[in-house]
Amino acid sequence: MPISDYLKSVRSKVGSELLLMPAVGAVIHNDEGQMLIVYTTDEMWGTPGGGVDPGEQPADAVVREVFEEVGLTVVPERVLSTHLHHVAYPNGDSVDYTVTVFRCHALDGELTAHDGEVVRWEWVDPDEAVRRGLVIDPTVLRPNYDGPTTFRMSFPS
Repeated sequence: MPISDYLKSVRSKVGSELLLMPAVGAVIHNDEGQMLIVYTTDEMWGTPGGGVDPGEQPADAVVREVFEEVGLTVVPERVLSTHLHHVAYPNGDSVDYTVTVFRCHALDGELTAHDGEVVRWEWVDPDEAVRRGLVIDPTVLRPNYDGPTTFRMSFPS
């Protein structure tokens, strides 16, 4: 679902003003070490994921979003990173997403577009995902990354 009823309600009150929204992303690898990336109707490459609904835990949101977008049932294994991702949409809406990125293991399902948001998907090497514009710390995209959770900080100058 490209926009939730909750977000529609908020937008009806604040228009296109900047919103701060919690969101999730899923890093899913295949047996060859490639990761799944999706191309959306917003004309951007990214990981499967999306907004966290009110009252929803981020881990539950990533499971829901992956299934809605690409038809896979996943289990979140760990938090890989957090970051801020600004998106200015063609309709004028502006959102700062606070994204929690999970490494997920696919249990079952067949890749299929469920909600109309994903146009296509590809399995690519992590370096190629970065070249396509993913804003996730490339260090954590490796299939066997076992380091600390990464995050970005901005210090006043």
